[in-house]
Amino acid sequence: MADGRLPAAEQARGVAPGEVAWAALALAEVKLARGDRAGAKGALGAAQTAAAPTGGPFRGALVAMLIELGDIAAARTQVEQALAARPESKALRVLQAEVAMASGDPAGALAALEKAGDLTGSAEALTLRGRVRLAEGALDQAAADLDAALALRSDFAAAVLARAEVDLARGEPRTAVKRLEPLYGDGAAASIEVVAAMAAARRMSGDRDGARAVLDRIGEARPQDAGDRRILLEQARLERAAGAFGKAAELYGKAAAAAPGATEPRLEAATLALDRGDAAGARAQLEALVQEAGDSGAVLVEAARARTLTGEHKGATELLDRAAKLSSPSWKLARERGRLLLRQLDAPRATVELERARSLEPGDEEIHVLLLEAYWAARNGRGAARELEAVTKGFRGSPLVAFARGMELLVRGKSRDAAAELARAHEQAAKARATPRALGRIAFWAGRSHYLDGDLARASQWLGKALGHDASLADAQYLLGQIAMEGGKADAMVSRFEKAVALDASGIPDAWYFIGEYYAERKKKDKAKAALDTYLSKWPNGAFAVDARQLVK
Repeated sequence: MADGRLPAAEQARGVAPGEVAWAALALAEVKLARGDRAGAKGALGAAQTAAAPTGGPFRGALVAMLIELGDIAAARTQVEQALAARPESKALRVLQAEVAMASGDPAGALAALEKAGDLTGSAEALTLRGRVRLAEGALDQAAADLDAALALRSDFAAAVLARAEVDLARGEPRTAVKRLEPLYGDGAAASIEVVAAMAAARRMSGDRDGARAVLDRIGEARPQDAGDRRILLEQARLERAAGAFGKAAELYGKAAAAAPGATEPRLEAATLALDRGDAAGARAQLEALVQEAGDSGAVLVEAARARTLTGEHKGATELLDRAAKLSSPSWKLARERGRLLLRQLDAPRATVELERARSLEPGDEEIHVLLLEAYWAARNGRGAARELEAVTKGFRGSPLVAFARGMELLVRGKSRDAAAELARAHEQAAKARATPRALGRIAFWAGRSHYLDGDLARASQWLGKALGHDASLADAQYLLGQIAMEGGKADAMVSRFEKAVALDASGIPDAWYFIGEYYAERKKKDKAKAALDTYLSKWPNGAFAVDARQLVK
């Protein structure tokens, strides 16, 4: 490289510009292997000059390195430039699919592979298509592609690895461990991808100590690899599973810093913020991702969830509609549509969406929680009883069983018994190191049960506990406002209602009416009118619409 920077007459060896580019690419690979990501990026700059080779081998190696370093935009530019000259190239279409996958766009990857033509003779292309179908949730098709790839090359590590990931997606982590063991060996020479997958398989099988040992071993034996985003990401997931949410957030931050262009660590960090009760912070992170990765269905669905939880229902609908046109897990789309309809007080339609989500992904606990809430809102006793039976069979030993039992009792009007079951669910969830959001939700329903039983003191205690877990629970603020109103404490009431609508401007319509009524009685006309107009704009046919219009007059 140094020789190449000199005039030809002064060079000691005599090197062509293409040789300089190959040397720069090789140097970048060496620096990355030594853990020097900054140095690798610097060396890679010299490999992206105008004099760099334009052939497939060089372009493929360069794009692979750009993806590895998280510079997806530069990788996409390289592929687009090459395709402009050779649009018929199968190799370039496969490379285009790799870039699309790296940017979180499996639909784009599949479209590129379709343009590549027949893939049956290529283990690499079949493996990539298997990974795409895995990302789309088409597990049987993914397994078929990957098995076909392994039939061509039984020792193809990328196919073995992706096939193990299908096992994990199917809820078969022990099978994944067995599949990965030949690739992993003692871990000393295993690739970073295999190490991360083995740690994930052990974590998902319940062997957290084994997962931690896998990750600790790479830190001790190969410290240069310990800062790789895939290792940091799996460490974050392990800490999250163990309930160490602060440590998990820190590791997600490190993973994002290690690969600034990667979507995955930032997306998971945002969902962790939601789980920790920071709905506003999570939404800000997700809105930024929408701007940068708006073609990712996974990002749009999570951003829609954040908008729903913070009362931006129109915006949530818009994102879900966009996600439906992209590659997005169908069960997540149905779940989030159900959540949105539930916040819009449309329990019958919410139930339909959530029952569909459950049929698509029965293992997702959040779907079952939302369904139980929908059955409560619709006073659907049969549905609640069916759900209790399903949860008891499918989640034996989980706090979800006690929660379902409490919600089923609540639907049947047995609020005191429901409160006892929900308190038991809260105790079990706390021991299991559940997320603050999950604990807050259980505590809210325990408080609501006590409220319906007429025990306002215990209701207030549980609602305060709910907010202690998750300060973004607008429903808890609203119910505390109701308790204050019933106790004749108007100032405390309006304070709680204003906090509720600040957290969720659309999901609790009655709060706006009572705020307006409070200020109207105190002759604060501007504040009264603003609240009442908000109520009428959001709920023109609401229970207090007639009263609100009269007050506005």
